[in-house]
Order: sequence, then structure tokens, then C-alpha cells
Amino acid sequence: MAYDPPPPRTHIVRLGEQLKSPDVAKRLHAVRELGGAMDGRDIRPAAEALGTVFDDPSPKVRLEALRRLDSVLWRKPVTEKELSAGRADGDSKAEWLLKKVLSAAQDKKDDAQQAAALRALGCFRVPRASAVLQKALSEKKPAIRAAAISGMKRAGSKQFVGSLLKALEDPDHQVQKAAIHALFQVSYMGTHYTKALQPAVKPLMKMLESQEHPLWCEAARALGKLRDEQAVPMLVKALENPKLTQAAASALYPIRTQTALDAVVAGLKSKHDAVRRACTGVLIVTDPKYDRQVIGPLMAALKDKDAEVVCCAAYAMEKRRVTEAVPSLIELLKHRQPQVRRVTARALGRIGDKRASAPLKLLLKDPSESVRDAAGKALWFLGVRNVGWKPKPSRPHSRPSGRG
Repeated sequence: MAYDPPPPRTHIVRLGEQLKSPDVAKRLHAVRELGGAMDGRDIRPAAEALGTVFDDPSPKVRLEALRRLDSVLWRKPVTEKELSAGRADGDSKAEWLLKKVLSAAQDKKDDAQQAAALRALGCFRVPRASAVLQKALSEKKPAIRAAAISGMKRAGSKQFVGSLLKALEDPDHQVQKAAIHALFQVSYMGTHYTKALQPAVKPLMKMLESQEHPLWCEAARALGKLRDEQAVPMLVKALENPKLTQAAASALYPIRTQTALDAVVAGLKSKHDAVRRACTGVLIVTDPKYDRQVIGPLMAALKDKDAEVVCCAAYAMEKRRVTEAVPSLIELLKHRQPQVRRVTARALGRIGDKRASAPLKLLLKDPSESVRDAAGKALWFLGVRNVGWKPKPSRPHSRPSGRG
């Protein structure tokens, strides 16, 4: 059935007219404005307007249009159903736009334009676009292969798992990095998807062999998401490298084995501040079944010389409501760092132990406003009123009048 979409809104029409200006600067401005379309009513008309300048005499305008098309269409990808919905005057606008992008993606005269077109192809959820992306993985130029992988990520990496796993063994680091991001930067990794990614363990482990590998951090986080225990010895060894500590600790957390936990706890005794910070941060969110094992090391971390480590340990006590930590936390209310006093006051309020009431009242005279506010809130949680502090009223949301 033929379908005629509603006409574009006035500002899109105005920008479309500006694309015909002889001034390159004005055309570039219009392209950038069209690329910022957010409203669902504007996305398709903006994309169609951008498609009209793919043959612009200025290379800058052509490249910018392809890049902006990607930023517009990812909000509302084109489907096969939309392509097949013909208009009264022939092919749909979506079909016309797809043909333009396919042509640009296979044009090897300009590498930057070809790469931008490949990324934009990921917003077309149709077999023709997928076939071109698959073919681009065999190109000689690494930038083109990486762009094809970015397009696959846009299209939904799960349908390209086989191709992306092969890309992990690509000789170019840029391509490998793009493949790791496409495979592992997904919002939810179910059991079925995790099993499908098991072949990735071998190339990822190879990246971990040298701590100087440029993709070490990416590989570590990916193995952590796979919860692969083979990576634990290398991750433990990397904890002592301050440059890799954060990535190693973040990767050890999701593995959730006793070996991984022991390594993180041992990291609290490191001589490097960065290592102790990262390990304390991981212990904040460990599985509750390990609480008995981590509370002791966290109590010791409350006496650490580094303020950030102390804050993390105090927050961990707050989350677990550890009443045994109250005396140590009360001592920290005298810490020289306002940040520590503020976090400790908050923790004592959340734990809810009445022993903290008197020390918190003294903190209401602290020179730091944020500390005084934290102490007041903590006393409020403890049920202590009439101390000269009241919660600040929330600011009312301004509502538009509906005029103009």
C-alpha cells in the first residue's frame, strides 16, 4: 500500500533550503543543525535532507553529512518494513537513502567518507547493509575494517558474533579494539551470548601476556565480563602495576571466585595508593556471601593514610550497616580532610547507631559547610531534632506556561 509521510516541519524545511546555498560555510552549518535532530518527527526528514548533499562539490560537506546521518539515524534505525513501504510516486525515501549510503560505502576514492558511510550503514537493519559490512571486513586498510566493525556494533553485534571474533585476531590494534568494544560493550550479556563468546578467550588471553600491550585494559575488562578464571593469575599480577590497577581490579570483581577475592583483599596491603584505592572500591560491591571475609580488611582500611581509601572503606561499612565499625568511624570525624569527615558522618547516619549522636553534634560547628550539612542529615537519620539544622526544602520545578 502506498504511503505518503507527513510534510517536514518548518525548521527542517528551512535547513534543507540552506543546503542549496553557494556558501560552503552555510551548508556545513545546516548539515550540523540537521545532525542534531532529536524529535521523532524530525529524524526522517533530517536524514533525507542530509542524503541530498552526499554529492556536494565540497568534500567537507559530504563527509560531515555522512557523519551526521549516523548520529541522527541511530536514534531511530531504518527497518526492512520501512523500506518496502513505497510511496505514491515510487520507491520510499528510506530506500532512496539506503542506496545513497550503500554507494558511498563502496566508493573507495575517499577513505574518510567510506568509513563514515560504513558506520552509518549500521543504522539500516536490512540484509543488504549487513552484506556490505561483512564484505568490508576483508578490506586492506585497517581504518575501513574498524569502521565496518563500528557499523556492526550499531546494527546489533549479536548477529555478527562470528565475524567479530575473527576480527580479534586482526594484525591491527585499531581493528582489535573496535571488535572488543562491539562484542563486549552491550547492556546485558545473557548466558547464551556469553557462551557464544567463549572463542574470544584465547585471543584476549594473548593480549594479557604482555602488560605493555596497548589493548591490555580492554582485554582485561572483556575477560572479566566473561568471568573466565584463566585470567585471574595475570590480573592479580597486574594489580601491582599502578597503570593497570583499575582495569585489573574491575575485571577481577565480576569473576567472583575465591581466588579473585583473595587477590583484591591482598591488594589492600600494597605500597601503591592507586592499588589500594582500586581494591577498596571493588570491595564496596562484592557479593554479600563474602562479607565475613572482607569486613576485617575494610576495618583496617579505615586507618589507611590515603583519604580516598578511607572514604571507600567508610562507604563499604555504610552499605553493609556494620555496627562494629562505629567506634572507628567516630574517630574519623576528627580527620584532617573534610572529604573524610563528610563521608564518615553520612555513614554513621545510615548505620543508625545512637553512639554517634554526640560526636555528630560537635561536627555541626565544622568549618566546612558540606561537613556541617552531612552531620545534620546524619543526626536527622538518627532521629535527633532541635539541633539547629533542618533539611533544605526542595526547589519546585518550573512548569512552562504553555504560551509563546
